[in-house]
Amino acid sequence: MLEHFDIPHPHLPGPLDGLRIAHLSDTHARRRRPGSPWRRQILDALTQASADLLALTGDWMDQPGHEDAAIDLLAAVAEAAACPLGTFGVLGNHDTFELATRLRAEEAPPITWLDQGSVDVPERPGLRLLGLSWPEDPIAGVLAPNPSPDAFTIALCHMPTPAIPLAEFGIPLILCGHTHGGQIRLSPGRIPHRSGDVASEGASGAARIGDSLCCVSRGVGEAVASKLRFNCPRQVACYTLRRAPLPDALPATDRKRGMIGQVISW
Repeated sequence: MLEHFDIPHPHLPGPLDGLRIAHLSDTHARRRRPGSPWRRQILDALTQASADLLALTGDWMDQPGHEDAAIDLLAAVAEAAACPLGTFGVLGNHDTFELATRLRAEEAPPITWLDQGSVDVPERPGLRLLGLSWPEDPIAGVLAPNPSPDAFTIALCHMPTPAIPLAEFGIPLILCGHTHGGQIRLSPGRIPHRSGDVASEGASGAARIGDSLCCVSRGVGEAVASKLRFNCPRQVACYTLRRAPLPDALPATDRKRGMIGQVISW
């Protein structure tokens, strides 16, 4: 379940070279099922990742009425990750208003919910996190007050769709989920359902959009309509940021036209 990747970007400040970010998405928690094997695997993977920071990109519950299960799991997730720079998250389209309200209460898990705004990470000068909870509004998020406009910005959003306007705004790194990696794959390139309008190669992995990278998690849960996975294992990703050139996937002329190409597959 735990997968490690190097994520390069030439604009990464030197002090952030080597920063480790764990990325968790789409748990789709249902009413507690004690001993669920994949729950234990998630917590073990987060512990083993030894990441500096944990990024959460939405869909923590499956349906209304499952808020308790989501809160219980998120508390365990934050404790298992124990990231020194903290845990930061956004909400997805399955997350109810009740869940959002309870997560912001004093008794909620120690997670910073970003919604439509940004924060600096004081322990790592030069690092800024931008959040876009669902329904995502890239313009509102980018134009929110920025504590350090010149910082290296990492955007957290639930769906991959905002990645294109975020890239136009110059956001260098975007983390998202929602697709479940297709959840059912007939082959690496044949994904019948992708939970959106992304191409098959955009259902997971890192895609280059101009000078931005968008990392799409396969997630750890299942969609309501099909509670199974096939050729698409659950994923907790751990990204190590590297100050290095962006990988090429498209000719320079196509990149200038805003075309998208996968540069790291998973």
